[in-house]
Amino acid sequence: MKKLERELEDLRESIARMGDLAQSMVAEAVAAIFEPGDDSHYERVQAEEARLDQMQLDVDKQAIRLLTVYGPVAANLRLVLSVTRINSELERIGDQTVSMCNHVQLMASKSDCAPLPQFRGMSKLVRAMLDDTLKAFRLDDSRKALATMAGDNLVDVLNDEIIRELLSDGQSERAPKDIAEAVAQIMISQSLERIGDQACNICEQIIYMIEGADVRHQG
Repeated sequence: MKKLERELEDLRESIARMGDLAQSMVAEAVAAIFEPGDDSHYERVQAEEARLDQMQLDVDKQAIRLLTVYGPVAANLRLVLSVTRINSELERIGDQTVSMCNHVQLMASKSDCAPLPQFRGMSKLVRAMLDDTLKAFRLDDSRKALATMAGDNLVDVLNDEIIRELLSDGQSERAPKDIAEAVAQIMISQSLERIGDQACNICEQIIYMIEGADVRHQG
């Protein structure tokens, strides 16, 4: 294997490991929604965020080295460009898990109410989207990436349902602590929705990496 090919494979493996870590953080943040009294989920997300941030810096350094030393072209250049963009999306997913945990803690401090039942379906769908996205990357499967993007419509529907229910008539009569709890649930829902969006953004980069087709802004 040529040195460039070996370093490109190392870059792919770095982003795959970063994806695994982001996936683990999403799992912890989702568990926190349904176990708000268990601070261990929040603590693990906090610790993993520091690792994810460092991995982002390392991937950027790898990509810059490849661009400056080898000047890749065609498919190799698309790989490096796509990885740098996927790198940013994975870091943003990590940010969203931290935001989710912060709002779970706010929700738990203001109310004993359970999260709305729609959160189970929404979180399951978002986790499946991220899992399929990472599989599409590992397998160089552009069709799987395109199919995964279709799930975002249902995530958006569930997000709208949660927000609509929490802002429905009668909410204005809530006590301030109940309003804070409702706002916390809305913010958790929006973080899940954004993770779905970020999975879609990664899928777009996978398609570009494999096929050279820019499918952004076509939805």
